[in-house]
Amino acid sequence: MIDMDVDSETITLIQFLKVARLVPSGGIAKVVIDDERVQVNGEICSVKKQTLNHGDVVKYEGEYRVNYLRS
Repeated sequence: MIDMDVDSETITLIQFLKVARLVPSGGIAKVVIDDERVQVNGEICSVKKQTLNHGDVVKYEGEYRVNYLRS
């Protein structure tokens, strides 16, 4: 599992996929979410604007833990 540091107070699932460089664009992020290829904390997430919490685990092309640097 890889810890992904996020330098903001909040981040959505789409933003996270882009910031983590798991997808090249927001459009592609929407497609992989719609195709049910992304999990958050072990469950498929179809909510594109899902706000991620500190410690959430996103699984897509690997596992990534959200680590907020600000709170």
